[in-house]
Amino acid sequence: MASPFHLQSRQRPRVSKFGNVVKQAPTHWLSPRRLLICLAALALPAGARPAIESPLTPLESGTLSNVSVRSFQAVFDQDAFRNLYRHIHRHRLPPPSAPTMDFDRFVVVAAFMGRRPSLGYRIRFGDVAAIRNGRASVWVVESEPLPGTAQGQMITTPYALAALARTGCDAIDFVDAEGGVVKQVVVPKPERPSSSVMSR
Repeated sequence: MASPFHLQSRQRPRVSKFGNVVKQAPTHWLSPRRLLICLAALALPAGARPAIESPLTPLESGTLSNVSVRSFQAVFDQDAFRNLYRHIHRHRLPPPSAPTMDFDRFVVVAAFMGRRPSLGYRIRFGDVAAIRNGRASVWVVESEPLPGTAQGQMITTPYALAALARTGCDAIDFVDAEGGVVKQVVVPKPERPSSSVMSR
């Protein structure tokens, strides 16, 4: 797993190799997001937990999810993940099996862009989640075709799945590129300790 302190410069707005305008949260070490995390840590009252960054591990992403509305989810057990994965891939015969996850140590987060009129739309998660006082802020990155760009004409439903470490995480805020919270989810406590590792 990559270090949670890996830094990479990005400019906004950015045009991808696919000709898309990418709406993304900044990740440069002097970005407004990281600056706010540092300032918030300095201003914490006594007893409050400081902000930390936890890596997000991408699981998969694609253009067909069978989810027609923009939505965000968190999955906390293997049965729920199996059902979600089956729904995402129900257009495939036979449908693939869901990866086996250690849900005592990880949470699976899912982002769905909803129904889109063509190719060229994409959604993914940022590299890290900022965790402060038990709340994990998970950044969602969406991209769309440039106006006038030729794209394949087919209905798409882009999606992304990622794994977030459960340690120190009591709730999850899904955050868009403008910094707005689009969904809040409470993380239940795992039922038992686990010595296994995340695997596919």
